[in-house]
Amino acid sequence: MRTLTKPKRGSKRRTSTQWSLAVILLCVTALSGLIAAAHYWVMVKPAIRLEGSDIFYSVVPGIDLTNFASGLRATLLKRLNHDACTCDCRKTLAHCRHTESDACPRSRPLIQHLISQLKA
Repeated sequence: MRTLTKPKRGSKRRTSTQWSLAVILLCVTALSGLIAAAHYWVMVKPAIRLEGSDIFYSVVPGIDLTNFASGLRATLLKRLNHDACTCDCRKTLAHCRHTESDACPRSRPLIQHLISQLKA
C-alpha cells in the first residue's frame, strides 16, 4: 500500500488550475495592451496636430515632381502634406523638407519610399 507523504519544503508544484489561471491572466494582459494600442492609433494619434499641416506645399525641395502625371503628382502632394516625418520634428513631410531639408536624414528616404509605393 502506498503512503502519502507531505511535499518537501520549498517544493512549489503548480496545479492545472493555477496554470489555467496564469494563462488566462496572460491573455487578459495581452488583450488590454492591444486595446490600448488600438485606442492610441484610432483616437489619439489622429488628434496630434503636425506643424505645417495648415500649409499646402506644391513644391518640395530636393524632389522633382515635373516628371509625374498630374493625378500621381496630386496624390503625392496630398500625402506629403498630410503624412508625418519620422525624425521627431512633429512636422509633415513637405514642411520638414522645407524647413530642415539638409538636417533631416529621414524625410528624403521616406519620400522616395512613398513615390515607389504610389508608382507600383
